[in-house]
Amino acid sequence: MTSIQRNEYSSFNETEPPPVTEIIVRFILLIFAWTVLFYWMLGLTEGLLVPWDIHPGRPPLGTWSRAVNDFFETPPGSWLPATLVWLINLILLLYRLLSRPESFLFLEFAAISFLFIILDLLLIMIVTVILNLTGIDIVTINFYHKIPGIICTVALLGLLFWGKWSGVLNGYLRHKLS
Repeated sequence: MTSIQRNEYSSFNETEPPPVTEIIVRFILLIFAWTVLFYWMLGLTEGLLVPWDIHPGRPPLGTWSRAVNDFFETPPGSWLPATLVWLINLILLLYRLLSRPESFLFLEFAAISFLFIILDLLLIMIVTVILNLTGIDIVTINFYHKIPGIICTVALLGLLFWGKWSGVLNGYLRHKLS
């Protein structure tokens, strides 16, 4: 494959490093995406794992739903999910940088993070509408009524981590943006 053919698929010749400004811009975008993801996870923790924070009539002490609510209501519990997601993202980035560094790696990680946030928002809205259409008063029932949203988020987190580990978007980004 000649260098001309390689340039069809990447923004730089593989023998030359990408421009420093390009790397810096992509890295800043990745940091921004991870910051948004971190705060999204903080919001999800509050919304999904602390449902009785804003509603009167908390479950009685000693129930599992009250214990989960109380643990995730204040730090360190409220920071735990967001911190774990951030650390797993960092580990996956380091793994990909050491095993197979690619020109669009930072951009790929940022795109997958934003895609996760958008899809999670849509799925949680759909689940909420479906629960509201059932006519059940989800605030007063005595079970942890946020479980469908939690399941959707955990499933999407699995896809987020798989996408970052596998590099599924790298070829697409390389083809579309070069």
